[in-house]
Amino acid sequence: MTGEEGMREKERVRQLKQQLRDELRQELDGYRQVEDEELYERIDRKIFEAGSQGYLPLKERLELRKSIFNSFRKLDILQQLLDDPEITEVMIKITSQGMLPGFMPRKRPRISTPAPPA
Repeated sequence: MTGEEGMREKERVRQLKQQLRDELRQELDGYRQVEDEELYERIDRKIFEAGSQGYLPLKERLELRKSIFNSFRKLDILQQLLDDPEITEVMIKITSQGMLPGFMPRKRPRISTPAPPA
């Protein structure tokens, strides 16, 4: 896969995630509370329906599942950074419009120890 094809594929998956998330949000509108298990079941059903309309590799299905769940229950795109034990700090820049134009994770420094003398 070339760089351009990879970019198109990422954009396709991003759009699919947005579409499925929007559909789920409409479907869940009016529910006071949905348990995690039911939310996963609904997400899985939406992903299955999307996969029946075109090829969707298992890896992408699993990433979509986790990402969509995190967008409902956790901190969406920041969740993967918070779950990474190597990341010690996340800086978020908020503009006057209240948008998040980017963030920068800071990883733990790698400390190497010298080998003991032979």
